[in-house]
Amino acid sequence: NDENVDLVSAGIDVAVRIGELKDSGLIARQIGLTRRRVFAAPNYLERYGVPSTPMDLTDHNCLVFNQLEHFASWRFEHNGRWSSVQVSGNVRSNNSEAVRQMVLNGLGVSLSPLWLFRQDLREGRVVELLESYSPASLPIHAVTLPDRRQSARVRAFTDYLRDAFAEDSDICLD
Repeated sequence: NDENVDLVSAGIDVAVRIGELKDSGLIARQIGLTRRRVFAAPNYLERYGVPSTPMDLTDHNCLVFNQLEHFASWRFEHNGRWSSVQVSGNVRSNNSEAVRQMVLNGLGVSLSPLWLFRQDLREGRVVELLESYSPASLPIHAVTLPDRRQSARVRAFTDYLRDAFAEDSDICLD
C-alpha cells in the first residue's frame, strides 16, 4: 500500500518507499528513481482543454497524491531550468490507485509515476501532457530497521529489486 507502515509493529524486514525520506532513523538504500509525467483522460481534455505549460495547470483540477512532501508544488525542468507551480484541485488522496481511477474517469489531471499509467497510456485511456517539461523524479528506497543486522535475504531481496528496476524503462538508477 502507499502508507509508511511501522516496520516493527508490522513485522516487516524491508519496505520500499518512494519520495524523499523523512529523518526516520531507518537504514535506507536508494534502489532507483521513478520517472513521473502529467496525465489526463481524453474526455477531461475535451471538456477543459490541454495545458501547454506547467503554469496552465493552475486552471485545471489537479488530483494530488498527498503522501509526498510538497504534494501541491509540482516541479518541472525545461531547457535546463527548474520551475515550480502550485496546483490545486477538489481531491487529495493518500492512495495512488484512487488518483489513477479518478484520472481514468476524467475527473482531473495528475502528476504520477509512469509505471502507474503505463498500460493506460498504451491503450489510449490517458494522454501524457507537457511532454517537453520533465517533472522531478522521485527516489525509490529500500528501508530496514537500524538495530537489526541486515540479513543475507534482505540484501538479496534489495539487490533483486535494484536489478529489476534497472530493466524497467519507467525507472532509472541513480
